[in-house]
Amino acid sequence: MSVIMVVIDGALSSDYNVCENIKKIKLSGSINNTPQGMEVNSLTCIMNMLGIPYKKIPKGRAYLEAIALGESIKDNDLILRCNDIKIKNGRLASSNEVSSKDISKISNFKLIDMGSYKNLLIVRDGRKFYKSLKTFEPHQNIGELITEILPSCENLEFTNFLMKLIYKYNLYPWGQSVKEEFPSFYSLHNINGAVVCKTEIVKGIGRTIKMFTPDLPGTTADVDTDLNIKAKTALELSFKYDFVLLHINGGDESAHRRNIDEKLNFMKKIDCEVIGYLIRNLKKDTSLIVTSDHGTSSENGEHINDCVKYYIYNNNVETQKWINRNCSFQGS
Repeated sequence: MSVIMVVIDGALSSDYNVCENIKKIKLSGSINNTPQGMEVNSLTCIMNMLGIPYKKIPKGRAYLEAIALGESIKDNDLILRCNDIKIKNGRLASSNEVSSKDISKISNFKLIDMGSYKNLLIVRDGRKFYKSLKTFEPHQNIGELITEILPSCENLEFTNFLMKLIYKYNLYPWGQSVKEEFPSFYSLHNINGAVVCKTEIVKGIGRTIKMFTPDLPGTTADVDTDLNIKAKTALELSFKYDFVLLHINGGDESAHRRNIDEKLNFMKKIDCEVIGYLIRNLKKDTSLIVTSDHGTSSENGEHINDCVKYYIYNNNVETQKWINRNCSFQGS
């Protein structure tokens, strides 16, 4: 008896209107995956969905992303996300530029290019700056005066270094985190689990809570990913693992770009190549949950703190446990 949970990142309830296979699933309901008082993002929501205690959910995601990339992080390191940005007329004009940069000559720092506009910055022996460091999410502050959203720290030398990243290299540091310990998925649920994904934050979560998380060639964290590989891998892993999380991120990226047509076309593709495939090939004792971590608006590109839909095909004991944990059930 096993479960495959397909998490379609950023999917709103209305987005499923274009999904013929999903709409045929009779058992459905709603859930808000964001714990009260916490930020609406994949880090918070997916950790909550996997049953990580609220007090253990970190605010910063950079450490988990570094783990996903195979980086060795020490106890005293500080890790930040760094977006390639564009400043125009003194305001933050874009947080998702694609540009070349080289700060390799700066000692005690390591910049990791994650592709596109995303980077990680590892500051060796930088944990001492963590508590007093204040940063802002760049994608939530487009159009703001850059002087109003500059990072700050009690250490003036480190603050000046961060200013240099912004003004000289067009790199915006944010989302600071440090090495942390988390309970294993097995210790929480007494079942073994696997994660199928490309997005670094989800991969990092899987690996830090000791879920099997393979690298998948041909996959991306956007709409150009190979959905067939993801679906087939999830199905194969469901023969070996009690719980498989299949995370698909492209719709969230489309919504951040405010491209509703792209998002809905991708939803149709997921419905056909992933959901349809899984329904046809699931073992009789395997259940399928289709849901989202949070909604993302294609109108303003922002995450939404509200309930998301879930659909359950071939309900079993393990899916019922998930429903009973904190869902507002509306099934039929």
